[in-house]
Amino acid sequence: MKLYVGNLPFSVTEAELRETFSRFGDVAKVDLVSDRFTGESRGFGFVEMDSNSQADAAIKSHRQNPTRRVETMACIVASSWC
Repeated sequence: MKLYVGNLPFSVTEAELRETFSRFGDVAKVDLVSDRFTGESRGFGFVEMDSNSQADAAIKSHRQNPTRRVETMACIVASSWC
């Protein structure tokens, strides 16, 4: 399952995002979106988990933690972004 992860600090790296989500299972792919002209992070990305249950656990964990402002949700394939 592919997850949208938003409201990320611009300083976060793909390795840090992979490490965060790997607590919930195997991470197949991490993509941080960056500005095509400046190369700077746009503050969101996508994490692909190997199974839906692992992805659901990650979403639930991020929603239950009120101190985190990171937005995590399932990605609906509606365009070439997902």
